[in-house]
Amino acid sequence: MKNSIKITIAALSAILSLASCQKEEAKLFDSSSSARMTEYLANAKSVLTASTYGWVFDYYPEANQSYGGWTYTLDFDDSLNTKVMIEPTMLSDPESYLVAESTYNLIADDGPVLTFDTYNDLMHFFATPDAYNYQGYEGDYEFIILDVESDKITLKGKRTGNSMYLFKLGKEMKEYLADQYEIVQTCEDMVDFGYDIFNATVGDSTYYLTIDPSGRQAEIYTGNGFDEPRAFVFTDKGIRLYQSVDLGDGKEVFDFTLSYTEGSDPEFHCTDEGATDVVFKFQRPENHLDFNSFAGNWFLNFGDGQKVAITLTPNEDGDAFTMTGLSLSESGEDNYTVDVKYSKAKGRIEIRSQIVGEYDGYIESLVGWDGESGYDVNRNSGLAGEWNMDSSNPAIILSDLGTGSTTVTGLALYETYLFWGAFLIDIGPADTSLWPVTGYTSSEIAKCTSLTRN
Repeated sequence: MKNSIKITIAALSAILSLASCQKEEAKLFDSSSSARMTEYLANAKSVLTASTYGWVFDYYPEANQSYGGWTYTLDFDDSLNTKVMIEPTMLSDPESYLVAESTYNLIADDGPVLTFDTYNDLMHFFATPDAYNYQGYEGDYEFIILDVESDKITLKGKRTGNSMYLFKLGKEMKEYLADQYEIVQTCEDMVDFGYDIFNATVGDSTYYLTIDPSGRQAEIYTGNGFDEPRAFVFTDKGIRLYQSVDLGDGKEVFDFTLSYTEGSDPEFHCTDEGATDVVFKFQRPENHLDFNSFAGNWFLNFGDGQKVAITLTPNEDGDAFTMTGLSLSESGEDNYTVDVKYSKAKGRIEIRSQIVGEYDGYIESLVGWDGESGYDVNRNSGLAGEWNMDSSNPAIILSDLGTGSTTVTGLALYETYLFWGAFLIDIGPADTSLWPVTGYTSSEIAKCTSLTRN
């Protein structure tokens, strides 16, 4: 019995001793964990405040990055104060370069967190609801710190779960944003000129790149199943994707520099290690014509065999012409001028719906014409003029731009009047019916087929 008690007491003593050790180990572990967190946050703060010029922040609101990426520049000091600037496209005056100041903090909250803990008009813009958008733009102002390097900090939005990055700046915050704004404008102009698809060859595959500057969305694809859409931000040199895209052969692309100089087509050069030889280039169509080839005197030919002498006068910027020679009257006294755009990328001209003047008290609008559906008053409707690639019988073939609500085959003049000075109300075709040739009502008369030299 005594032996049994001794054994029981000994076992109990061992259990109590083990429990005591476990408590001591738990205390020791908790202390170490807390110390490690404190050290990690202190290091993050040291890196944040050490940058001479501050940081550029690739920011993505909304969990699916549907708004694209936006750019902040930030400066952090040791007293937990921060200066924030946002890209000029977000400001009513892009040249104002507003600066907002508030505080930040580095805390332990489900891991190390960078938080902007006092309200800031710029930093909290995407996260703040308003009367029209009760969720705001579903952005973040608290970010889990995933990795800290001397020149790059990787974050994750607490609300969205989106990956975001702080990159160490090598220039003043304002200078960076000014350069970034120039890139934004260049890309918008580039797409407006028709530069819409770029390609690059990697191994045996050809990859295509498209970008939407307004939506800040890009897509890299092959046409045979490989399709990688990505949101992106504009940088001071080009664009940077939300996440890298693996093109195979050890090529992962993430960051691109835009090369676009006067007289050349734009190119996107990858700057990532191991993929600097990846260059997305624009491929000009075979029937591309230079700007000056469209200038001069032409006949505008119609579906019924008639033609009208017109002149295309180039502008100084090399991106548009003024068309003259179209008239409602046989005398030509009411000659209208039409703006004709030149697509630098596609080497073609584009005639879109537009207001061209007044006649007999009414506003006259040039609109697209569909022989089956009638008038297409969509402001984007119109005709594209492309070279027929026939050197012996050169002509500019006119066809639907594909941007209206119907298939446009010609042009017509539509008469409108101002209603209370605010709205354009369509009231029917001009008195002379279909324009520019007078006295005809056949649908063929509005059909514009080509331009041939006069």
